[in-house]
Amino acid sequence: EKAKFVRISLYEALDEIAEKLKRIKEKYGGEALGIWASGRSAHDGRYLNKAFAKLYGTPNYEKTGPFCNY
Repeated sequence: EKAKFVRISLYEALDEIAEKLKRIKEKYGGEALGIWASGRSAHDGRYLNKAFAKLYGTPNYEKTGPFCNY
């Protein structure tokens, strides 16, 4: 059967995302997650992305600059 999108609330979506991230970390470890942040995002956004990466336990954090500035 073909999957269909189902409208859910913001809080349900956040709960689902959190649960999936938790399962990924439990099964594969924190290093399974990589975060790429735009070099053009505001300083606060980069700070929060980096803080989330640290809390999650992944060293795989990079801004797009090294890949896009050539």
